[in-house]
Amino acid sequence: MCFIMFPILVSHHPTLIACHCEGRGWKFWADSNLRSKFWGRSIQLDPVGVISVEFDDGEIFQWSKVTTNIYNLILGKLYCDHHGTMHIRGNREYSCKLKFKEQSILDRNPHQLCLILGI
Repeated sequence: MCFIMFPILVSHHPTLIACHCEGRGWKFWADSNLRSKFWGRSIQLDPVGVISVEFDDGEIFQWSKVTTNIYNLILGKLYCDHHGTMHIRGNREYSCKLKFKEQSILDRNPHQLCLILGI
């Protein structure tokens, strides 16, 4: 598999990253900025930006990222939790919502995902 990738650090403060990647039959591009909130023992990372992929048949998909929390920064076992809604849209009237459920202390099934398809 052969591809070309161009990652670029657009700005250092605030951190803004962009990339463009091409392969046989597809193109990928993304830009990303990160908003962070420090809560003492954890940090919340809210990505801002859109990820896109285009195929040679003209189909384009775009999606956004979900929130990531990193826990136990100071003491204990470090772990991440991804939560929020990821919207995936296609240019041919396809859409999808992925709901990442936030992990709960009382929940027996961590890392749950709910898929909602739309046409």
